[in-house]
Amino acid sequence: MKWKKYLCCSLCAFMISGCSLQNTSRNIPKSETAVSESNREEAVSETHKDADALEQKKEDSEKQEIDFAVRQGFMTEGEKLAEPPENYVPIYTADELKNLGNDTEKNFILMEDIDMQGVKWDTSAVKKFSGVFDGNHHKIRNMNNCLMNSIKGGTIKNLAFEDVEMQEAALALEMIGGTVSNCYVSGNISGSGKKAGGLIAQISLDGINSNVNNCYNLADVSSDYLSSVVGGIIGKIEIISQLNAALEIHDCENYGNISGCLYTGGIVGYCYYDGKYDKNKIRNVTGMESALDYSVNRCFNYGSIEAQSGIDENSEIAGGILGRGLISNGWDEQAVTLSISQSANYSSVDSSKYAGGICGDIEISTNEKGNTYVLVSDCMNAGAVQKDKYGRGICGRNTMLYGGIIFERCINIGDCHYAITVGPSMINGRQGKWEITDCYYTDGESTAEVELGSADETKLKEEEIKNPDNLENFKFPFIWGMNEKINGFPHPLNRDEADSAQANYKGWENQKLDDMLADESKSNINAILLNRHYADMLASIGQGSRWPEDDSGTYQNYLSEYDRENNFAVYDIDGDGIEELLVEISSASMAEMRFVIYQYDLESDTIKVELDEFINNTFYDNGIIVSNWSHNQGLGDAIFPYNVYQYDKNQDVYVKLGDADSWNREFAEKDWNGNAFPDSVDRDGDGNIYFISDAEGKTETVDGAEFDKWENSLFGNAKEAEIDWKNLKSENYSIYTKAYLKYCLEQAERSKGFDASDIGYVYMKNEGSQDAVKEVLSSEFGIDMQSEEDGFEYTGNYDGQPVIAMYAEDGGSIVYQNQEVKNLNMFGVHPGMRTSELEGKLKIYGFEPHEYGFATGDATGNYYLNFSEEGGIVQNITVYLGGRYVG
Repeated sequence: MKWKKYLCCSLCAFMISGCSLQNTSRNIPKSETAVSESNREEAVSETHKDADALEQKKEDSEKQEIDFAVRQGFMTEGEKLAEPPENYVPIYTADELKNLGNDTEKNFILMEDIDMQGVKWDTSAVKKFSGVFDGNHHKIRNMNNCLMNSIKGGTIKNLAFEDVEMQEAALALEMIGGTVSNCYVSGNISGSGKKAGGLIAQISLDGINSNVNNCYNLADVSSDYLSSVVGGIIGKIEIISQLNAALEIHDCENYGNISGCLYTGGIVGYCYYDGKYDKNKIRNVTGMESALDYSVNRCFNYGSIEAQSGIDENSEIAGGILGRGLISNGWDEQAVTLSISQSANYSSVDSSKYAGGICGDIEISTNEKGNTYVLVSDCMNAGAVQKDKYGRGICGRNTMLYGGIIFERCINIGDCHYAITVGPSMINGRQGKWEITDCYYTDGESTAEVELGSADETKLKEEEIKNPDNLENFKFPFIWGMNEKINGFPHPLNRDEADSAQANYKGWENQKLDDMLADESKSNINAILLNRHYADMLASIGQGSRWPEDDSGTYQNYLSEYDRENNFAVYDIDGDGIEELLVEISSASMAEMRFVIYQYDLESDTIKVELDEFINNTFYDNGIIVSNWSHNQGLGDAIFPYNVYQYDKNQDVYVKLGDADSWNREFAEKDWNGNAFPDSVDRDGDGNIYFISDAEGKTETVDGAEFDKWENSLFGNAKEAEIDWKNLKSENYSIYTKAYLKYCLEQAERSKGFDASDIGYVYMKNEGSQDAVKEVLSSEFGIDMQSEEDGFEYTGNYDGQPVIAMYAEDGGSIVYQNQEVKNLNMFGVHPGMRTSELEGKLKIYGFEPHEYGFATGDATGNYYLNFSEEGGIVQNITVYLGGRYVG
């Protein structure tokens, strides 16, 4: 059960993500001209050499046998189902494959590889497929025509197309909603069509969400139609109605050579969005007023991209990831309408007009709100971007009369030949407005002339760009990494690399924290982080009267009904090396009395209930727990009835071993069913017999000696555990919150760019003292805080404008508002910055997304921060000290 619920700060109406490469041992059939696994390494090593030499190197590599990574989640051997699942129609032959078009709402599963050599396939027979087609990790070989005319809400998964020879696309000419997962294609896709893609020619957004994931292309894809759009995975994406829909593309990659005449891209050739709509006709869309319309995340290209001569001399556009993106009639309030992040190109991009390593051209033709921006972040180009007119490492051209393009944490190490730019920029191409921060490039070829805008990216020598210390705001090791296989250059992580970094997070973070907190051991650091969550859980129980695993929102008033103490302990009761939270609630009616053992998992951010029982428990150091029943309604009092539990490390919970009860002859001559006391069982003649049950409920009646033997088998020489119980009061668990905030401060102090005059840091360092903040505002920034008549409110002006407000009531709060005061930050943030930057800055101080904005935790003594924004720009920031359940 999730303990924390994160606030989703932005809704993506159109999201594209993920493509990468990793080494494994499995061979995949090759396209004759697809590049080998070494393409990324070769591209980087060749990047400062002549482009012709790089092209020759690529031609040589195309002749090699392909043996590259198939990451977990991609097509793998050994996972085929031997029998079709229930409600699936099995397909064994080419003739049976035709059944896809007979009933497009059914579920089908491929049970054998199928060779389509000599079979004339009718694409038009399979229209608006809405069922499920599970390829079952089988292959369709030698296909000569696209499998489906269209998909509408259907699911295609675990399917391979090998050695195709066709036009337009292998899987579908059009997808109008649905899911395509775990598919790949090899061979050749060429012709004279308007659109072509490795798997899908066009995705049309018409009110149904679409998802394409874990797919890659090995085929060469091309079209010689003069206005063709061509992409390695998808040719074109377009909204075709006023019924908006979301599109997510993740973990897809291209290895084939892609060529077209108009717009050409390694993943997508052309994205077109017409944002002008009738609000009364839009339905089933969440967060339209603040939606991110397009998002491209973690995409990688390894094949050559070329836009040949098009319909006129100014039309050809090529991009390593996206050929062209056009936003027409944009209406959004949100500032960012197109986001491209964590992406890289490792091969050549060639066009006679506009070319970019990541995107060839971004254009906003009209914008009714006038505040549309494009964000390109954490991207890298290592390929040669070349030809006659406009070419740049990241974006060839942007045309935005009403907004602009923002580049953050981008790197270009590829040559950019014959480039005309808006200034001396190796990052961005010709027209438009932009803002560039934390962007770097190495010595590459370039020519430039100034037109509009400005550029402030930094040129570094090769040895400098390979040093992470020079890339201050790059997020190592989760988004960026260093890899000797690509000559030690920094690069955005592919999916496997990112997953590995996350899997090693705990160990890496502990090592990082060891450096920060030299006086703390790893176990102490883990305890700080763990106990912070336990404090929040105890606040939920002790102050909020709500069990932390309860998502219903129901509050129980059990804590005030009875004058009895409730207790807790943080103790490794199960012996697994991680402390658990033990909670015992006695101040309730007997039916609501409860004892719970919780374990919080830091890595998965989840809470687990290991045991849920009645109060009155005895704990033994061998992992046994004896839990007395709430009532003794038996036939004697030789023992009080109890259950026996033992920790099972495989299930990570306590499992019941059995239970015990007794019958005393003096108490009752007969049981509830009228049966007489069994003298034959009472061999020792003391008038007591015992009932012992196993985990399955099988009961055995025994005498005292046998009962003692049974108990001895459970407890042996075990001793009672010594547990330090504390009363469930805020002052007893607030120490965990204080320890966590101390850790956050020390983490901030050791972070790059730390500023001791940050008023948020001062506020937390002085445990919520507003006087300390006033002193810094006055001495460091010249802001004089003036008190209102009641003494509970203070205001501070800068250049005649109110910028600070303080309130002493309800624990105290500080508001930073209206404008940025130079160098004045509150927990690293300030008015005027983009909302997308908040989370990264606040994380340094221990803040996490929260339903109220951001918070360090829920227990008393934590800090909460919320903000107002307009057009994606922060206006006012409020921080206050308190807790969720205070007041």
